[in-house]
Amino acid sequence: MKTNERVKKIIFLTISSVIIVSGLWFGAFVMTASSLEKDRHQEAGGELVNEEEDASEEEDEWKDWVDWELSEPETHINILLLGLDNHGMSDAIMIFSYDLETYDSAIIAIKRDTYVGEQNWAEDEPGASQLTYAHLYGMGPEENYHHGALYALLWIEYLLELPLHGYASITFDGFTELIDQIGGVTVNVDPGFAERNKDPLPPGMQTLDGQQALTYARHRSNPRIQEPGSESEDGDRIRRNQRLFQAVLERCKELEEDELNDVYENVQDNLHTSLDDWDLMTIVNIYYHTDPSDMTTAILPGKPVYIEEKIGVEPTYYYLLDEEKTDHLLKDLGLK
Repeated sequence: MKTNERVKKIIFLTISSVIIVSGLWFGAFVMTASSLEKDRHQEAGGELVNEEEDASEEEDEWKDWVDWELSEPETHINILLLGLDNHGMSDAIMIFSYDLETYDSAIIAIKRDTYVGEQNWAEDEPGASQLTYAHLYGMGPEENYHHGALYALLWIEYLLELPLHGYASITFDGFTELIDQIGGVTVNVDPGFAERNKDPLPPGMQTLDGQQALTYARHRSNPRIQEPGSESEDGDRIRRNQRLFQAVLERCKELEEDELNDVYENVQDNLHTSLDDWDLMTIVNIYYHTDPSDMTTAILPGKPVYIEEKIGVEPTYYYLLDEEKTDHLLKDLGLK
């Protein structure tokens, strides 16, 4: 295998890995089976589809946004990364951004419960104003993962007033197998993990197998294991996932070519992306010019709120972005 091909596969696998490890948790709000069936009949514009409605009309309405052309980059390329649960909801939402001249890069996390006040995909569904639902509704009746990613991308562009130039999404069913295939990942495990009642982890520098890495990635509370600079359990989890991402990258760099091929082929089957070979080779340039440990990591700032969406229905938990602080953060990173 040529060096560039090897590095391209490492980068491709790494992008897949960051999406996986950042999305391994479920929120407090879980949809029922009957609700899921109704959700799949939602249109991109938000109107509830009548089951007897003519299918051709439904397809015509979808064309208004599925033909959307992605923005052309100027100084930065911003790629949306989505980690999906088994229903098609976005459990992880991140932006991978890099400077076209300096190769400086950043991974910016957006909390899945982020409130989208003007969303039009489920106006009568309590709780569905969480950003995590955008991908699910965008998939449409055919459960098209590319449509789902593009729909989520359009809403995030609107929410942040930030152009996005591509997307990659992946489900996390194969997470434990992925970690086992690469021989585990080495991270510094906080002593608090030894206090877990179920699946405790040994503290200190440890090489975690797939199931242990799953525990490390998903842990939020009982007990809370606070990360430096974090103000919430979800913030703790995201920071650990960012650390796990770096560990996956370092491990992938050590793989033999045949091992890398096996892992790459496994992940490729579950990856949906707009990125082409040229995009991937551009990312390879970053790999050659920067140290992954120097990558900037950030979480968009905000606060938890409870919003009463319908009379007689209990208020729903949301994460409300601080628009001013978010704008400052994106400007500090050179994205605006």
